[in-house]
Amino acid sequence: MTNRAYTLERGGVSIGLRERGEGEPVLFVHGTGLSSRYWGPLASQVATRRKAVTVDLLGYGESDPWSGGDAFHFHRDRDVVIAALEAQGMPAHVVGHSYGGLLALQAALARPELVRSLALYEPVAFGVLHSAEHGAGLADMARVNQDGAVLDVEGGGSEAWLRGFVEYWNGAGAFDAMTAVARAALVRTGRKAFLEVRSTLLDRTSHAEYARIARPFLLMNGAESPLAARATVTVLARAIPGARRLEVPGAGHLGPFTHGDVVGPAILAFLD
Repeated sequence: MTNRAYTLERGGVSIGLRERGEGEPVLFVHGTGLSSRYWGPLASQVATRRKAVTVDLLGYGESDPWSGGDAFHFHRDRDVVIAALEAQGMPAHVVGHSYGGLLALQAALARPELVRSLALYEPVAFGVLHSAEHGAGLADMARVNQDGAVLDVEGGGSEAWLRGFVEYWNGAGAFDAMTAVARAALVRTGRKAFLEVRSTLLDRTSHAEYARIARPFLLMNGAESPLAARATVTVLARAIPGARRLEVPGAGHLGPFTHGDVVGPAILAFLD
């Protein structure tokens, strides 16, 4: 089985990728604070029947760090995804988690000819909550940011900010429960994580815009995930014609990794 790591150069930036297997490409896009290695187990399964491609976003894994200061928009990472898609030479299936799911949606809007299908677990496309006027989802987001800390430029990306970020998604005590190695890695990319979150929360791409993506969709969420994340998947699933929806019992936002025995087979079945 083919297994190779390589880099792409785009606009003076080095982008890290890894390919496993051969055939029709499936691109995996990771979320905030993670890296492509988290997709390893599922990518290895996919590689038995297709070419599984994992990409590192700016600041993570084998890709260059973000060097543009605070002038960041998630379109910079969207363009990393587009570059990875262009390198495949044919349309690819795209699997995305969280921030990676948002980037997959945005790449499909910008370059639909590069995308064959999308399998997304809790894409943070929170703009759809505004366009759909989803009161409960918006209230959940407002509750988290009631003191303005989430968008605070001065403290954004600090250890205190990261603690709040991790515990919003994974519950009280989740930050302290991380291994020392994982926590240190998260702290190293903290400022970039803040810039991703700020850009994401300010986005207003509507559910009607995403509904124009005429591709097969699988939309997934954990039954125990934050209300805003579940609401976003609900809005997208209702808006996108023919979209399949899967809610994973007992899972939270890290469902692709904590409940891979459910999420993995669902993605494999969707791709088939």
